[in-house]
Amino acid sequence: MTGRPENPGATMMPSGPSFAPKPSGEGLKLHEVIATGGMGEILAARQTRLQRTVAVKRARRDVRGAQEALHREALLTAALEHPNIVPVHTLEDGEDDEDGPLMVMQHIEGSPWSELLADADMARAFLDGRDPLTMHLDILIATCNAIQFAHSRGIVHRDLKPANVMIGPFGEVYVLDWGLSVSLWEEDAERFPLARDINQPAGTPSYMSPELARGDGSAIDERTDVYLLGAILHVILTGQTRHPAGTIREALEAALVSEPVNWPADVPKQLAQVVDRATRAAPEERYATVDAFRTELVQWLRNRASYQLTQVALKRLSVLEMMVQGHLAGLAQDASTLSFVAVEGRFGFRQALERWPGNVEAHEGLQRLLELNIRFELSRDNPDSAGPLIDELAEPNPELDDLFQQSLARRAAQSEAAGRLADLEHDADLAVAAAPQGVAGCLIGAVAAAVCFSLGVADRLWTISYFAAVTGFVIFTIAAVLSTLVVSRMALNRASRQQLKMFLVMTLTLMCHWLGCAWLGLPITTAVAWNALLAAGMLAVTGAIFDIASALPALVYAATWAGILIFPGWTWEIFGVGNFVAYSAWSTWTSRRGRL
Repeated sequence: MTGRPENPGATMMPSGPSFAPKPSGEGLKLHEVIATGGMGEILAARQTRLQRTVAVKRARRDVRGAQEALHREALLTAALEHPNIVPVHTLEDGEDDEDGPLMVMQHIEGSPWSELLADADMARAFLDGRDPLTMHLDILIATCNAIQFAHSRGIVHRDLKPANVMIGPFGEVYVLDWGLSVSLWEEDAERFPLARDINQPAGTPSYMSPELARGDGSAIDERTDVYLLGAILHVILTGQTRHPAGTIREALEAALVSEPVNWPADVPKQLAQVVDRATRAAPEERYATVDAFRTELVQWLRNRASYQLTQVALKRLSVLEMMVQGHLAGLAQDASTLSFVAVEGRFGFRQALERWPGNVEAHEGLQRLLELNIRFELSRDNPDSAGPLIDELAEPNPELDDLFQQSLARRAAQSEAAGRLADLEHDADLAVAAAPQGVAGCLIGAVAAAVCFSLGVADRLWTISYFAAVTGFVIFTIAAVLSTLVVSRMALNRASRQQLKMFLVMTLTLMCHWLGCAWLGLPITTAVAWNALLAAGMLAVTGAIFDIASALPALVYAATWAGILIFPGWTWEIFGVGNFVAYSAWSTWTSRRGRL
């Protein structure tokens, strides 16, 4: 025969002598024990007919009922064909009756998951570019896949723990030891033990759920394995079992209560919440299915980048907490540095939430950060900065709302007080409208000088009467009143208005002085001299009690009075120069004060 097929699509087989091995006559050759459990032991073996290495599990001779339990385990495991469950090849009889049945399984070269959890150096060989947490979560997800498949066949494992999960050299995950498994289906009663028949504790106490610790078969269902998977996640996150205890009794008592866990700060909050829900004492409060539990793990891994951003932002939050607490305790804090830390933290939480809107830890962190930032701003009575931050809060904070309203009220009161103070300062400020007052003063001084020089010229040509002098002073008074009215129409304050009133009073007083001198029949030159002295006196009083700017014109008028007494022949000229110099000096001083 050539081995050439007639169909070109079929496989061609080589021709020549056969290399098929001859049967050795022995089906199974047992070797050393490689593992021992409560009900049986596992040995390495050689399946001679197929020339392959296998693992063989046999019942322990010192445990009553172990052979029946092994027979049921073999039947049950053989019914669960899944990539994450060790396949059973066959069930053979032992060499004698004491050996009982031998369950022949695939030989797995690898390490128990419990050893990888305990030895970081050993686990490093399986990382494959992952961090340890991600690696262990991947193993747990594969374990969930196996258990979910078993549940689809009505089987509950009852003894899930890292020691019963084997990790192959290429990362393969196998769930082992189905000896305590029970079925939830009545039709399996002839093949497998049923959950309803369980009436005593069984399993590993440090992982047990309350119903396992009670031996309450009526409460055992898929959620029992959910509890055990949550207990494994607890080990991954903390390095400790769910019920750490010194004795079996203490572990069973802890399992019955299943109290909530106080989680370390470095444990991811979302994963801690998954454990809390999976390991609730009441089964109805746990995840209803393994798939729901597994989905939480897959989602967390998918959103790992969001978690990492959250961790960075939480560090900034810790710094901010210390700074704000120090500030509230009276310690000096650099406001710009504090604000920079707050902005960094807010940005980190916002980025984390953009990647994963359901990130509870980021939501809570952002809330705490905003509240701290608001407290800091309100402690500085800065509601303008606190208001936008309050608007960002996802959860309203009535206490901060009250503090914000109080800060606004203080701000309003301060603004009102500052406004009143500014009004008072404005009213008392002599620099207000100083420029127009200075211009008006120069104009009045020029008019006064012009009138006086005109009267002086007239007096030299003709001897003038009081009528002419009074007429000239009336012209001056009219000019002064008009200038005052023009300036008063501008935006003057109370001090400026008082200053104008005093000027009008002085002008009218001097006018009355002229009329008095005319009535008394005093010489005009004497009246002029006394007019200058009266102006000097009134300005001196004004300078002492109201405006120092009046002191310089007072000195000028005093000098004018003295000049008239010394040079009476130049009375009008000296009086005109004195008026011009006095008003110009006052105007210059006033204008300069306005510029300052």
